[in-house]
Amino acid sequence: MLGKTEFPASTGPLSPQISIPSEGLPTVITQDGLVASDFIDAIRAQFIGSAGLPKYPDVPPAQAVGKVIQELPEALAAMLTVLDDGGEFPDAPAQGSAVALVIAAATSSRWPSAASKIPSDWSASVPKFRRYEIAAAINLMLQAYHHHGVGGGSSGFPPEKP
Repeated sequence: MLGKTEFPASTGPLSPQISIPSEGLPTVITQDGLVASDFIDAIRAQFIGSAGLPKYPDVPPAQAVGKVIQELPEALAAMLTVLDDGGEFPDAPAQGSAVALVIAAATSSRWPSAASKIPSDWSASVPKFRRYEIAAAINLMLQAYHHHGVGGGSSGFPPEKP
């Protein structure tokens, strides 16, 4: 079944064009190697926290693996549904779930609307940058999981070559 913006055999765009204000952000690479944007900064705040102590997953290590296995695909599906299929975020996600944290970040940054600023260098390719933001969000979720202790501890992320 095709989604609202999907076309068979690639005969049309997969997402609507999004206009962006001309006053974008300067391109800044963050300490963790990501391009900064309003949404990525909000995701980092929701999952990693300001003190660098991960807020996610907020369960004991024995429960974290199952929580992450279930919730990261749900968060990815929710972001893609909103961005590329014109859908809405789920109405009542579980408190502290990945989807709830993504919704909080999207709400505070007004993502994916034009009001959610991106670097000016990408203003000609907003859909591509919005998908980059989704990939960066998943990266940050995995960083939080990694630093929570169950995914590898407090070493750098990604780990350095042995």
